[in-house]
Amino acid sequence: MLDVILDYEGDDAGFIKLIKENSARLAVSIVSEIEPGFIDGINDVLIFFKSNCIAMLMASAPPQQANMAKGIAIPTIVKFIEKSWNESQPQAPETVTPAPTPKTETPQA
Repeated sequence: MLDVILDYEGDDAGFIKLIKENSARLAVSIVSEIEPGFIDGINDVLIFFKSNCIAMLMASAPPQQANMAKGIAIPTIVKFIEKSWNESQPQAPETVTPAPTPKTETPQA
């Protein structure tokens, strides 16, 4: 992954796309490794990531800055992980329910 990033030649938009794709792949890889160990699967993994990221922020920055970063960064990170995970999962085919057919009345003589 790092070689692809370091060897990139192109515009800024392409680089951002490359970073997002590689980050999503990494997030899915990590989640797929640890997800079986959680009772409620991805939902518990997201809570695990959220609480540990908050703990790291609070331990590594002054409280005021950590709280500001917690409000901005944590929801974004959790949404990114959840979106990446959901996009990587195979989609079940949509079941289409047929529209009800109206009853036709037969004329009575």
